[in-house]
Amino acid sequence: MGIHSSFIKGVAVFVSVAVGACLASAAGAQGRPSTTAPDAAASKDPMTILALQTAIEPGTDKQVVPLFTGPARTLVQITLRNGATLAAHKAPVPITIHCVAGSGTLTLPGQGPAVPLKPGVLVTIEPGVVHEIVAAPSVSILLTQFTDR
Repeated sequence: MGIHSSFIKGVAVFVSVAVGACLASAAGAQGRPSTTAPDAAASKDPMTILALQTAIEPGTDKQVVPLFTGPARTLVQITLRNGATLAAHKAPVPITIHCVAGSGTLTLPGQGPAVPLKPGVLVTIEPGVVHEIVAAPSVSILLTQFTDR
């Protein structure tokens, strides 16, 4: 429960904070490591190849893998297993949620219908909008956070 609380608080502030708060839990998971350091943009390479997982392997119920942090964006892969829930929270900046594996449901509590998540579904969410994801039974998403920096 402590990892979950730390993660939700981190997302509410910045995904970069969430990445820092969840690195300890992600380090023990069996996920494939990123091919880039989180500050890859500092190298001035015009292109970076990321190690996005497109299959859900065994691991912890909630796994967060930072893929990239650079100018104007941060990319994180979040995998939820065994019906896990990413509890209702909001981001201070625009985000996209792209389902890359598995299935689940994205809801905006009190705002419209639920969105079934399956591979290929891409959703944009404006800043400050409360949202929640529930795995059915497992889902993996690519979260992109857009920033002004």
